[in-house]
Amino acid sequence: MKLGKLEVIVLVSGAVVMVVEILGSRIVAPFFGSSLYVWTSLIGVVMASLSLGYFLGGRVSRKDPSFKTISLIFFTASLLVALLAVFKDAVLFLFTGTGIKIGSLAVSAILFGPVSVLLGAISPIAVRIKTEKAEEAGAESGALYAISTFGSIVGTFLAGFFLIPSFGITFILGLMSFVLFSLSLLAFSGPKKTAALRTLVIIVPLLLLAAPVWGQGKYVYSGESSYASIRVQDSTFEGRPVRYLIMDTEFHSAIYLDTFEPVFDYVKFYRHDKNIYSNIKGGLIIGGGTGVAAMDFSRRFPEARVDIVEIDPKVSRLGEKYFGYKESPQRVLYNEDARTFLRKAQALGTKYDVIYGDAFRSYYSVPYNLTTLEAIKNMYNILNDDGFVMVNVISSLEGEKSDFFLSELKTYKQVFARVVAYHLSTQSGPNSTQNIMLVALKKDVSPETLGIQGEYFLPRDLRHSPVLTDDYAPVEYFISKLVVN
Repeated sequence: MKLGKLEVIVLVSGAVVMVVEILGSRIVAPFFGSSLYVWTSLIGVVMASLSLGYFLGGRVSRKDPSFKTISLIFFTASLLVALLAVFKDAVLFLFTGTGIKIGSLAVSAILFGPVSVLLGAISPIAVRIKTEKAEEAGAESGALYAISTFGSIVGTFLAGFFLIPSFGITFILGLMSFVLFSLSLLAFSGPKKTAALRTLVIIVPLLLLAAPVWGQGKYVYSGESSYASIRVQDSTFEGRPVRYLIMDTEFHSAIYLDTFEPVFDYVKFYRHDKNIYSNIKGGLIIGGGTGVAAMDFSRRFPEARVDIVEIDPKVSRLGEKYFGYKESPQRVLYNEDARTFLRKAQALGTKYDVIYGDAFRSYYSVPYNLTTLEAIKNMYNILNDDGFVMVNVISSLEGEKSDFFLSELKTYKQVFARVVAYHLSTQSGPNSTQNIMLVALKKDVSPETLGIQGEYFLPRDLRHSPVLTDDYAPVEYFISKLVVN
C-alpha cells in the first residue's frame, strides 16, 4: 500500500493517541496512584472519547470532508496538548481529596477527553476524502483504519519503551503538541507549508538533544524511569543535612548525609531484628529502593548476606550514585519483580533468617500480588525455622481506613504462628493513616519477649476482614479510602 499524505496523517495521529493515553497514567499517578481504578478511568475515558470523535467525524465528513478541516482539528488538538502540559497540575490539585475513583475519572475526562475526541474525528473524515466511489468504501475505510490501528501500536511501544523512560512528561507533551502542529501544516495546502516543515525537521532534533537537561532545577537529579518520575533532592531535617529520593510526589528513601544512616522511622524499626534473633546470617529485602536498608543491615551484620530485590533498575543506579549503596559479596542486587523472585527462591530451596518488606510504592499504589496469601506462603517457605518477616504497611489501625491493615494482618495470621502489629506514629491517633510494622514469626512467642521497644496493637475482631488471595484482593478499594479527606 502506498503511503500518501492522508495515510501518514492517519498513521501518526493514531500513534499520538496512544502516547498521550499511556503518558496519562504517569500524569495522574502522583495524585491518584497507578491502580486498577486509574487505568480503568483512563482507558474508559479515551475509548468513550474516541467513539464520540468517530461519530462527530462522521457528521463533519458529510458537510466538509477536506484537508482544511483536518488541519484545523490537528491545530486545535495541538493547542489542547500544550495547555495540558501547562495546566495539568492545577487540574489534578483541584480534584485532590475526592477519592481515587471520582478523582481519576474526573481528571481523565478533563485532561484527555477533548484531545481524544478530536483525534477520533480524523479517521472518518480521512475515509470520506479517500473514498470517491461507493464500491471503494469498504476497502478504503478498512485500509485507513488498519493504518490508524498500526499507528496506535507503534505509539504504545514508543511511549512505553522509549519516550517515558528517556524524557520528562512535560517534554513529551510538548513534543506531541509539536507533532500535531506538524500534521496540521502537512494537511494545510498553503504556500508556506514546505518551508514550515523544513523548519520542523531542524527544530525537533534540537529539542530532543536538549531534553535531558530540562527539569533539573533545584534537584540533584531529575528524570524518568519505566515506573515513575524520579528526583533526588537535598534538604535538612532536624538540623542535619538529608538527601531524599522522590518518586512522583512522594518521598521513598532518605539518608543523613553526614552519616549515611536512614532517616525514616520504619527503616530504623528493622533494627529490632537483632532483638528477635541475634544470629542472622541471611536476609532478604523486598523493595530495596536505593539500598538504604541494605547498607544499614550490613552495619548490623557485617558477615551476613543480604539479597535486595528492587524492580526499578534506575532506582538502584541512583542508590549507588547518590545514597552510598555499594555492591559486595554480602550484598546482591536483583532487579526484578519481587513475586517472581519469591517463587524462584522457593523452587531453588533458598533460605533466609529474616525478610524485610517495603515494596509499597505509595499510599495509592500497592502491588497487590505481594499482599496475598500465596505470596505470604512463599515468604514462609523460604524462611528458616526461627525466621520472621518485618513488613511496612501504610494504613490506619482502626476505623474506615483500616480495612487494608486488618485484611493484611488476617492474611499473615493464616500462615505465621504469631503476627504482631506495631504502632510507629504514637503521636497520631489509631484512625490516622500511618506506617504500621507487621512482625510475623514462624514460632509462637509472646510479644513481650521480642524485645521490641514500641507500642504494639492487637485488634479485637477480624471476622469481617477478608483474607487476601490471588483470586480476590480488593487492595485498590481499600487504599482508595486512604485518600478521601
